[in-house]
Amino acid sequence: KNPQPLNVALRVRPPAVPLAPKPLFIPPAPESQTERKSSKGSKFWASVGAAPVGFDPQVRLGGSVAALASAATTTNSFQNSSIGRGSLGAPVAESQPALSYRVGGRVGWQMSDHWSLESGVEYLNGQSTLQSGLVLVNRATNQATSLFAEALSNKTTGAALDMAYNVDSLAAQNSFVPTDNQLRSTYQYVSVPVQVGYRLWPESRMEALLSAGFAGDVFLSNTLQPTGASNLSAVRYAPADDVYRQLLWSGLGSLGLRYRLDTNWGLGLNGTFRRALTSGVQNSSGVQTFPREVGVGLRVDYRF
Repeated sequence: KNPQPLNVALRVRPPAVPLAPKPLFIPPAPESQTERKSSKGSKFWASVGAAPVGFDPQVRLGGSVAALASAATTTNSFQNSSIGRGSLGAPVAESQPALSYRVGGRVGWQMSDHWSLESGVEYLNGQSTLQSGLVLVNRATNQATSLFAEALSNKTTGAALDMAYNVDSLAAQNSFVPTDNQLRSTYQYVSVPVQVGYRLWPESRMEALLSAGFAGDVFLSNTLQPTGASNLSAVRYAPADDVYRQLLWSGLGSLGLRYRLDTNWGLGLNGTFRRALTSGVQNSSGVQTFPREVGVGLRVDYRF
């Protein structure tokens, strides 16, 4: 009865795609691989550190000191003394290490996964004690001088050590007093080390580093300060006095452990050993020193 056309709209719904089930555990991204790539890409680094060390100048007496001691043994007071003597007849002078410190900064280059090259600038404040058994007292001024200080200032020239004049003049001006005395020695050096290192476990968070090399130690000063009840005066030696070598060569080695805090920062624990290759005192003096140092320190580094 109703001739109007029918208006029918059809809607076709696409079949529903089932969602993938959500996993119970999503593994994190392989962080170690990311850090490993960053570590391999870090070719240079810079570090700062500080270390308490045991510093021993290892004093050796001879030459003029032997002549002084020989003159001292001719006095009655010294002949009756029970102070120990060395093979040359000189009173025993023994140096012992004291707590010291070394601070500085370094830069390094990672040549390969295992090999590295490192250098920098460091400052050493080396403390030690020196025990001596002979004091020289000036008869005119009544000023006392230790055997060690007198030996440092008593220089000779040439290969032949003509000590007759020096000993006779010292014996005429001074009295040789056999008494124990202790000096506090404070050395100051600025060092430039150069070391080649071999890195163990380079791809782990904890790595080890074995290194060896040499260092040029520039002498700044040495101060001899008497300790205890003593009438000795403090003496300070500078490079201009031409007593100590201005440049001392030393061999060094170290073993370190480094913990990687993140992709750039690291914290290291280093044990070091250092030994002088040449005497720290000029050859013309009656004293020789071969400084030796052992220490353990902390270092913070940043890899670029």
